[in-house]
Amino acid sequence: RILIILLVLFVLLVFYKAFRGIILLILFIPMAKYSVRVTAFINYVTLETYTASTILMAYLFGPLAGLLTGLFLGTYAYLVNSVTKLLALLNVAVAATTGVFIGFLVSVFFKDMTFSTAFIWGMLFHNIVAYILFVFMDPDQIQNVTYRTTHVIWNIFIVRLVFIVIYNLYSLIIFKTE
Repeated sequence: RILIILLVLFVLLVFYKAFRGIILLILFIPMAKYSVRVTAFINYVTLETYTASTILMAYLFGPLAGLLTGLFLGTYAYLVNSVTKLLALLNVAVAATTGVFIGFLVSVFFKDMTFSTAFIWGMLFHNIVAYILFVFMDPDQIQNVTYRTTHVIWNIFIVRLVFIVIYNLYSLIIFKTE
């Protein structure tokens, strides 16, 4: 038993950063699932949170984590809620692209950017790219405009505050233990 405990401690020390990301991902899974479920019942409004989760993971862990988080959370949230429309899966691809964008923006170009600023840039990037993509892919342009508008308003004015709290708690716990 002591050998197993030592092995577990060794693995935790070696992969400490990965475990921190996994803990956050476990928190984000139900948020993504239920926010997509609510969005499926409200026409012309999107309340999903997996894009916000993707931005936070990209901000903390870089572009690869942003890419993988966007793909995993978005795909999981839509599939578990039986939403398999092409437009939903395109939105997942845009969220993953947003994760890569924020990861590079923060880790390469603006290393001192605050999370709140990165979040706003991420949401604007996400919705501009999604709007342009959906102009060509979505025949319902009223839906495209209302989705993008509600997504920006919901995320910048409400979800951002929740994710700032999550980021601050995460930072408080991590920096306290290091």
